Amino acid sequence: MKDADRTDYDKTANRMRLAARIADLLVQKGWNQNQLAEAMSKRPSEISKWLSGTHNFTLDTLTEIGLALRVSVGELVSDTASMSPEELLKELGRHLRRGHRSKVTR
Repeated sequence: MKDADRTDYDKTANRMRLAARIADLLVQKGWNQNQLAEAMSKRPSEISKWLSGTHNFTLDTLTEIGLALRVSVGELVSDTASMSPEELLKELGRHLRRGHRSKVTR
């Protein structure tokens, strides 16, 4: 694998890990995407974008998410390093499906 390809791969994997971690924290808190959006004064579509695994977060955004979820930025990123890309895809898919169901049932 070329260095540039590996770098792009790692960036994508990290975005997916972070999205899965945020989704997991939402589940732990008993919140859905709309509740996070409300707590952060954001549009629900912005939260959906974040949880898609493609968003390139700024430190300021991570700080805002951490404040809303009552975790540090370090806690947001700490539990994600050990997941393989395959595990990430499964976890992210599971959270997105759960988020979709909560929208439909509410």
